[in-house]
Amino acid sequence: MLNYFAFLMLTVAIELPVAWLLLKFDNVLQKKRNVLLVVLALNLITHPFAWGAYGLMLANWIVIEFIVVLIEALAVWSLTERNLRLAVGLSLITNCMSMAAGIAIGTLR
Repeated sequence: MLNYFAFLMLTVAIELPVAWLLLKFDNVLQKKRNVLLVVLALNLITHPFAWGAYGLMLANWIVIEFIVVLIEALAVWSLTERNLRLAVGLSLITNCMSMAAGIAIGTLR
């Protein structure tokens, strides 16, 4: 089984390029670099929360992922000229991609 750090790096390795691709096609947003830095920082904050919650089985993984998506979307929203669609879409898509990788590896129960 991979250790925590490996899964954190996997999450970042998946979510950062996906966020970059999504932002690449947004012609309005001027703060793309800031958003990418926030995505990275949010991963460093929300990943330990999710990992710990999964380990303790504090809630169903869908609930845990929903909380992570909500936290990340609110933070991204604050940097995207209040573009709720972009913030929620970015958070939802990036987290779905990394969650799919986790399911594929068999780490989610």
